[in-house]
Amino acid sequence: MRGRYGFARANMLDRPDLPCHSMVMHLETHLAIGWALGNVFPRFSRRQRLLVSLAALLPDADGLSYLAGATAYGNWHHTVGHNVFASGAVLLLAGLLAGRHRMLVILVTQLAFWSHLAGDCFMSGWPVEFLWPVSRQGWMFRPAIRLDHPANIALAYASWAFMAGSWWIWRRTPLEFIWPKLDALVSRAVHPSTLTCDICGGPMSLKRGRVIKGMRLACAECITAAVTTGRDQNGIV
Repeated sequence: MRGRYGFARANMLDRPDLPCHSMVMHLETHLAIGWALGNVFPRFSRRQRLLVSLAALLPDADGLSYLAGATAYGNWHHTVGHNVFASGAVLLLAGLLAGRHRMLVILVTQLAFWSHLAGDCFMSGWPVEFLWPVSRQGWMFRPAIRLDHPANIALAYASWAFMAGSWWIWRRTPLEFIWPKLDALVSRAVHPSTLTCDICGGPMSLKRGRVIKGMRLACAECITAAVTTGRDQNGIV
């Protein structure tokens, strides 16, 4: 490489000898980028947002080698999932699972996937083997920012804050992939001015309401009516 700065070839010897606690990937940063890309397009469904978010995370599937020990992680991380062939697999899966807006979903999933590889080249201090398994030649940006650098720690915390803050931005968070009803409930709670009862449809306050069966909200009037009449067809009591 000419000069001290820029994109350069690297090899296995350039992989940093980090302590075990510093070798763990910052998955939340990649997830935050994928989550943001998936929400930029309001037309995307929850499944399409999931595809984009997973595309941003998929390269670190090779990080499962950490389960076999630090040596295996050092040998295989930034290989199996960090190459053009893995990118092709993501393209095919996105095309098969996208449904509507297929070409746009393919484009955004590729952007999410390659944002991960670009971030690793600049912010991990580890070479990325773009042509694995055809070639073990790695590439990285120098000077390298290691995984345990304060900038990466700050980005990790900022990513968590951003994803939690998306309840205010898009009225949803990545929690929708795991527990959509809870995610919707919290989203409603952080926008109290538009809060309505799921039983009668009237405006309500969380202070006088209650979360009932099915992660629904019931106002004080509906709760009182159910208790007084003994007719509870909505799972209030």
